[in-house]
Amino acid sequence: MSRAMAQHEDGQSSAGMHTFRPFLQEYSLMSELRNVQRRRIPGLYVIPSATSSLVWFGLLVVRSGCYTGGVFKFVLIADDGHPHSGAVPFVIFQPPVFHPLVDMVTGQMNCGVSFRKWKAQSNTLAELLEFVKDAFYQVTTLEAVNPEASSIYTNNKDNFKQRAMESVQYCRSRLFDSLATVGRSSSGGDIDEDVDVHAFPVSLIDGALLEEAKAKMIASSEPAAASGSDDSARASPSDGNASETSSVATFTGDECEEVRRSVPTRGLSWVKQGSATPFSADSADS
Repeated sequence: MSRAMAQHEDGQSSAGMHTFRPFLQEYSLMSELRNVQRRRIPGLYVIPSATSSLVWFGLLVVRSGCYTGGVFKFVLIADDGHPHSGAVPFVIFQPPVFHPLVDMVTGQMNCGVSFRKWKAQSNTLAELLEFVKDAFYQVTTLEAVNPEASSIYTNNKDNFKQRAMESVQYCRSRLFDSLATVGRSSSGGDIDEDVDVHAFPVSLIDGALLEEAKAKMIASSEPAAASGSDDSARASPSDGNASETSSVATFTGDECEEVRRSVPTRGLSWVKQGSATPFSADSADS
């Protein structure tokens, strides 16, 4: 094969890769999201932006440690060349959190402690999100970008806990604010301020709406009584009138167990059977 023909084929191959690159990137990000779902990172929730798969909105709930009770919103932003550009995605908290690794002006977290350069073959967004979560349970001052928080944590743990709780209360007071894609992209460009429909909108729930949702959940989990079947449901008269029967089907113990097993499960539950304590069951048992 002549050099000219080889160069021509290489050019066609490069052009083809350039054409399909957005689709390959989209598939890669879909795979990353699925990986995050499999991880089930405790207290951390993410959803891609409605307008760009390179932007993910996140919500972190901290259940123990200095930031107990914290509910923090953040935006994860990857650059246009992700995952092969080598740039580590940005994590920006809105509003900024008082933390050694979080810049109090921009809200950006310094993830360079664990991610110097993004390696497409070994680094994943699930690992990055694990790092973000762990930073609030095991505080580190290495490569701190908030000198004040770093100094207080090193010299006065009690004062740091107080400042952390103040930050928790402030962030909770701002939960109802719209989470916007504000900040700087990994490629250095500006991101326009815009409210995204996937940006974890938080609002006070209406009592009637809550009761309606509860009723739907209960109805979806109850077995449907077989109409006209005396074998599966034994209805009893309410006041001697044969036309008026109870709407509640009664079963024997064995029948109840059989019906329970036949009901299709919807979603997951982390409440142990027979308990009212949240997260009392292991995910493997749910």
